[in-house]
Amino acid sequence: VPESVTSRQGMEQLIRSGLDEQVDDAINGITDLVERKLARNWLDKASIWERNNPQLLAIGNALGLSTQDVDSLFIQAATL
Repeated sequence: VPESVTSRQGMEQLIRSGLDEQVDDAINGITDLVERKLARNWLDKASIWERNNPQLLAIGNALGLSTQDVDSLFIQAATL
């Protein structure tokens, strides 16, 4: 599993996986205001998506993705 991918690779993989439109709802569903704002800021501003980044983990959790699901997305994103 790659330690990181570019934000372009990550978002492209979310689009290819049909998850891109669910990301906004997932972020809006994070109940802790600070965590929600941190996740939004990360998604909007990060140029690199690090596999173990807390905001990425929060978004993955909000999407209902397992650790293996996120690993698979990273593996696929690294090829784009």
